[in-house]
Amino acid sequence: MSATVVKQTQKIETDLFLIEIAEDGMSAFARIKNFSEPLQKIASELKQLLSEHHITRGLISENARKLLKDQNPNQRMVIAKGVQPVPGKAAEVREISKFISRAEIDPNRLKVSDLGELKHQNLVFKDKPLIRIIPPVPTQDGWTVTGTRIPAKIQVSMERPKIITGPNTAFSPDDPDLIIATVDGLATFVEQTVAVEAYTVVKGDMGPEIGSLDEKRPVLVLGDVKAGSTIESSGDVEIYGTVEDVSIKSGRDIIIHRGFVGRGKGTLKSQRHTILTFALYQTIEANDTVFFLTELIGCKVSAGQKVVGLTGGIIGGETKGLFGIQVHFTGSEEAVVTKLMVGRREQLVRRKREMDDLIVQYQESIKENKQKMYELVMKQIDNKITEIELEHLNSLQIEKKMIPEKIREIEEKLTDINELVKDLENADIEIRGIVNEKVSLSICDARLMVQEKARRKRYYLSGDKILAGSL
Repeated sequence: MSATVVKQTQKIETDLFLIEIAEDGMSAFARIKNFSEPLQKIASELKQLLSEHHITRGLISENARKLLKDQNPNQRMVIAKGVQPVPGKAAEVREISKFISRAEIDPNRLKVSDLGELKHQNLVFKDKPLIRIIPPVPTQDGWTVTGTRIPAKIQVSMERPKIITGPNTAFSPDDPDLIIATVDGLATFVEQTVAVEAYTVVKGDMGPEIGSLDEKRPVLVLGDVKAGSTIESSGDVEIYGTVEDVSIKSGRDIIIHRGFVGRGKGTLKSQRHTILTFALYQTIEANDTVFFLTELIGCKVSAGQKVVGLTGGIIGGETKGLFGIQVHFTGSEEAVVTKLMVGRREQLVRRKREMDDLIVQYQESIKENKQKMYELVMKQIDNKITEIELEHLNSLQIEKKMIPEKIREIEEKLTDINELVKDLENADIEIRGIVNEKVSLSICDARLMVQEKARRKRYYLSGDKILAGSL
């Protein structure tokens, strides 16, 4: 059997077969011209012909069998197909959880809408998927039906991303490409490191059945906190719901998204800010700022910096802000006794006096220790010192080095206190709306009546009117 090859048309023709190869080499077609020979022999010769002309890639056996079965000399079918190059894919890091951290809270810039948007978007729970690493897919070259390689035009890196599992994260034991949280908390993904800041999270309401929480880590309650509970944390304490007659102590901020209510048995104490919507007949203390949205009614409030009401005011109770109080109104039409006090420096003066006394004590200790050390050193020179005395001498030498440092620390604190005392001269009360009856305004220990216009330079009354202020 001889074959005639027509290169221009890429045809291969024999007495039995017509084979055509597409110009791009990506497909080959076959037609059986006659069936004068036994089918087994025709099949064998077809296979041999394809092999002789290197048509070995992408053979379609089903079509060859159909040609033999149908025995139609006019039937033309694809007998082989090439493979196009397949572009690869670089590895991918897919974020499953949200990693946008809430911005640092600045009470002086909060807006009405902010409190509803303060919820943590990056809150995750234990075993929550955080990141999936999609492995790279290698590039695949293509082939013509005659076995000519078609190289892929674009090559991709096969390097796997180097994601570091930081605190409280790990690769899943069931999936080597999945990073999960190992605790409840807030997820972060910074500089290729995924981590979770551990939080104690109460996923619903907190009541007597849970009892008390005393945590080193921040606390987040997703529901209400009911009477009969207590919370203490060295970090933030944040509650998405309402708090009722609960004692809460925080080493940082206390944030209550709704109100602080009850029968006056609740207490909030924060080392920094306290932020809430409203409070009724409760005690609130903050070393920095107390920030509220609507009303403080009948509360006892104390702030180391300011008490700020964004849209509301204070009705009844006693409110102290060392450097200022800013509200939209104060008192009520029912003439509820309301006391606002700023610039009260007794605590600072007392603290300054305590520090002055402490410095004097340290200075006296230096003199006493110097005499004791002299006596013990003389004994040591004469080889008459006992082991107990030697230990005492060593402790005095250590104390000698430490006391000056302690004095320096106290002096730095004194400098800060003196600056604060000066700042108190600018303490003010700003009331942007109405001052009702029986409102007492006290600035720098001097009780000011709202009628005393000469003294109003110490605070601001920017509302449209003042209602019969009498003390």
